[in-house]
Amino acid sequence: MTDTATDYVCASALSDNRNLLLVRDLVAVVEPRAVISDGCKSIEAALHWFPKIPHGRCWFHVLLEACRRVQKEDRPNLVADLQVSYENETLPAAERWLRHLMDRYDSTILMPLTNAWHGLQWWWKLPDMPLTNNTSEHLYGNL
Repeated sequence: MTDTATDYVCASALSDNRNLLLVRDLVAVVEPRAVISDGCKSIEAALHWFPKIPHGRCWFHVLLEACRRVQKEDRPNLVADLQVSYENETLPAAERWLRHLMDRYDSTILMPLTNAWHGLQWWWKLPDMPLTNNTSEHLYGNL
């Protein structure tokens, strides 16, 4: 979990160490402008206590999960197609591209993207929203 205003990593833990109350208390102290996370249920639940804090999803984790659903040789094409999603300059353009992808790929492959779409929209809605919650996760590298 990262504060998008400062790129300060507020919390980083293995999934069995994440705890709703610990995350909630940390958010209360840090008071981040926005939070981007990997889809952890504890973080999502903790942020329900703070409805005015935007909660974005990490594009890297969405891409990683989608790639797990295709054969290794099909991953470069999928990554290129998904990369176009966040390279669109506006949310309406990205939504048009999403509809194109839904015609092109099986819904099970795109499930990580469609399930995370609400949180991914902050990329266009919030100025300076990062793509990922970890600066070491570069989307242009190899997955």
